[in-house]
Amino acid sequence: LSMLGQRLEMTPINIPVSGGHIRQLPSFDLQSEPMTISVRKGLLLERVALTDEICRDWLRYVSPVLSNATSPSGTFSLTAEDGSFQLTKMNEAKLAGTLQIHKAQVKPGPMVQEIVEMVSAVRLLNGKAGGQQDFLLMKLQDQTIEYQVVEGRVYHAGFQFEIGNFAFTSNGSVGFDDTLDIVVSMAFPDELVNRGPILGVLKNETLDFRIAGTINKPVVDGRVLKDFGKRIGINAAGGLLERILERRQEKGKRKRGR
Repeated sequence: LSMLGQRLEMTPINIPVSGGHIRQLPSFDLQSEPMTISVRKGLLLERVALTDEICRDWLRYVSPVLSNATSPSGTFSLTAEDGSFQLTKMNEAKLAGTLQIHKAQVKPGPMVQEIVEMVSAVRLLNGKAGGQQDFLLMKLQDQTIEYQVVEGRVYHAGFQFEIGNFAFTSNGSVGFDDTLDIVVSMAFPDELVNRGPILGVLKNETLDFRIAGTINKPVVDGRVLKDFGKRIGINAAGGLLERILERRQEKGKRKRGR
C-alpha cells in the first residue's frame, strides 16, 4: 500500500479468500472529483471457491445464471483489462475481462429453475416422466467467459452449463439496476433427436428462452416452447405439452398473486 501524490496504490498482493487468493486491488485517485478507481490488466481473483454469497453478490452481473444459486462447489478466477471509472458515474464505466470457471456445480436459482420447469415438458418426449434427481443440479465444465461493462450494463457471451442431458448457453446483459436482457439457448440432446423423423428435424437447432425482469424477479418468455410444440405436432398427439404449459402458467399466476 503506497501513496503516490494523491493516488492510493495497492501493489500486487496475495490475500487468502474463500480458499483462493485476491491478486490485485484497484487504485484510487483521491485528487479527481468524483474519485477515480482504476484496475490494471491481469488477474484479480484466483481459484476462489464458489459460495452462496459469492453467487448472490459477486457473480450476479458477470454470470447472471448463477445468481441466487445454492449449494455450490467448484472455483473460479477473474481477470480484468486496463480500465478506470469514477465512483459516482458507474453508468459511464468501460471495463472488460474474463471469468474462468474451474469445473463446478450448483443448485440453480429461480431464473434457471423456471427454465428447468419448461424443459421438463420437453423431457417427457424422451420417455422420462418423473425422476427429477438429475435435474436438480446445474453443472459447469471448465470454461472462460468474456465480460464487458458498457453504459451501465455488464455483457457476457457463451456461458455454458448443463442440466440433466440438456446443454445450455447464456448470452446477454445485466444492468446495474439489476434488469435482465438475456437469451438462454438450449440444444436438443442426440438421444432425443434420434427418436424418429419428426424429432430428427430438430438436430442442430436450439430453443431460445428470452429472460427479462430483474435478477430477483426474472421473467422467462415461454412462447418459444409453445411454438416448438406446434412445429413437431405435439398438439395433434393429445396436447401433452400444451397441458403442461397451461399448468405451469397457472402455477406462476398463483405465486404472483400471493
